[in-house]
Amino acid sequence: MTSPNLPIGGFSWSQGLEGAVSLGLVADQESLCQWLETVLSKSLVYNELATMSHAYQASSRQDAETLAHLDHLLMATKETKELRDESLQMGKALQKMLRETHPEIWLSLETYSYEVLFAEFVQQQSVPIDVALAAFVWSWLENQVMAATRLISIGQVATQKILVQFQQTIPSLVTQSQTIGEDDIGFSLPSLFFSSACHESQYSRLFRS
Repeated sequence: MTSPNLPIGGFSWSQGLEGAVSLGLVADQESLCQWLETVLSKSLVYNELATMSHAYQASSRQDAETLAHLDHLLMATKETKELRDESLQMGKALQKMLRETHPEIWLSLETYSYEVLFAEFVQQQSVPIDVALAAFVWSWLENQVMAATRLISIGQVATQKILVQFQQTIPSLVTQSQTIGEDDIGFSLPSLFFSSACHESQYSRLFRS
């Protein structure tokens, strides 16, 4: 589920990173680490991971109404069209794949975002929530770092150092995300959403977000 070879198109999105590079917010290894740390500890923990934690519990009850609510709540935290499109299009591709590869599992018909569908699937497969969230974060980090290699001057050794650095923080961030109540979901990170919004009209670009 977290493999870069999963046929859902994750490699084609940068989640605002390309826009941040264009604006000069990310230009080298140091600024990339600062960007990743901020997005991960603020936006990802309080939005995607917290929502997925609650969706996991709702899926265990096959509570389609709560899952639909969480799906809409997560979409509301994505403040640009590109970020919403990324989640919805990857979610559509994931749902189509799962219908064919795992037709026996229960999935809510009212769920459309990639993150909530991911949470539903791992719960149905009895993957522990902390393991699933850690894998999700690791996949996100790998995708961001690989995107960075195409956007700024940074070598493969440097990217591995970044991954090792962040690997140590993943468990605590996963634990933190599971303590966030539903009413506290939603952290607005202006630099991320401004970068994403600017990317929507960027003339030349490699990624879809």
